[in-house]
Amino acid sequence: MTRSTSPPADRARPDHCADALAIVRRYGIELPQEVRSVLEIGRGESIKSGDARLARAGIRLIATPQMALEAAAKVALEAGITPLLLGDAIEGEAREVGRRWPVSRARSRSTTTR
Repeated sequence: MTRSTSPPADRARPDHCADALAIVRRYGIELPQEVRSVLEIGRGESIKSGDARLARAGIRLIATPQMALEAAAKVALEAGITPLLLGDAIEGEAREVGRRWPVSRARSRSTTTR
């Protein structure tokens, strides 16, 4: 699962351009007039939840981590290798995850398809 460091859309701050301008002013940073203009009128803000420009936007998942795992398991089976799927929610460095997931525990939870 991918985790975003951005705040949820309903908590997104509408004043990032103002923050940037404050920093520019505080440190006396010279900006091209076009860039300064974008910040001053707020055109550089990200689109927020409820914006009319999002009315026709949609999300379509064409592949998921689980689908990738199942496809890899199929290839492994076809090559004569028995896969052990631990699920698509495991994150981290392989050596760390390996310490937390003893094989005996993993085998009791594994499935080749969902």
